[in-house]
Amino acid sequence: MPAFRKRGQELFDKIYGEKSAQVDKFATANSPDLADWAIAEGYGRVLSRPVLEARQRSLCIVAALIPLDVTPQLKGHIQGALNTGSTADQLWKLFDVVSRLFTEGAETRGAKRTFEDVLGKIVMSEEEFEEDRRWQGL
Repeated sequence: MPAFRKRGQELFDKIYGEKSAQVDKFATANSPDLADWAIAEGYGRVLSRPVLEARQRSLCIVAALIPLDVTPQLKGHIQGALNTGSTADQLWKLFDVVSRLFTEGAETRGAKRTFEDVLGKIVMSEEEFEEDRRWQGL
């Protein structure tokens, strides 16, 4: 268990960067047992496995959160993806791919606002705008 705790804390600190202590304090204040479990088991045993690099795993987590309407978690994991080496351009491309899976668009509208909050609004070229309109059936 101490090895998982150490690995988990290292990954947690990498993902949350300078906000790591603040996030940990908030989690511990709400549920010390859950916060402890999250570091050792969630981040240490599961998310630190060597199958994927932290950057790859962060992108998978962001992709999974996009359609779920969980703004605080998505915001934290977008920042975590940046902290683990992803670029804003890679994240916007990920958003584009995932959002195309949901034809109505309502599932990803909130996620787009969250991406804009963290990464800034994306400026589209005329060609990109037309391509986006085609995907939306406009």
